[in-house]
Amino acid sequence: MAFSPLQTPSLILAELSGPPTEGGATTTQPSRPDGGAADGNGGGGATQGTPGGGMGGLMTMLLVMVAVMLLISIFAGRKDKKRRQAVQAMLASLKKGQKVETIGGVLGTIQEVREDDVVLKVDEASNTRIRFARAAIKTILDDRDAARSAKAES
Repeated sequence: MAFSPLQTPSLILAELSGPPTEGGATTTQPSRPDGGAADGNGGGGATQGTPGGGMGGLMTMLLVMVAVMLLISIFAGRKDKKRRQAVQAMLASLKKGQKVETIGGVLGTIQEVREDDVVLKVDEASNTRIRFARAAIKTILDDRDAARSAKAES
């Protein structure tokens, strides 16, 4: 039996329940001993409650959403804290002679390390030196090259 998408649920139920009886009415489902209908609606016809169980269901859903958001923020905060600690450790380990890359993409060799900034030699031929803030150092290229060579050996 095929159903059209334009049919309403009550029409579909009427077709499933069988042919109409006298007077054009469809057959009803037998009732339970406690007085409620067997269809679980507690009586004849549509239910009067709201979908989802009313306010109790709404509160439960709200609490679950708040708990999920709280978990996401906790895990995101941990990841961010680890990343910041790794950057701080890298900046603290800067030494003269290391090859580095800045956040602007400038490559150079550290010539001088000061408290808040670093002096990079960016061109060997003209002996060009540029001073950068320590926080502008993105990566230490020596470490990355060593990691690549170790990975290639294994």
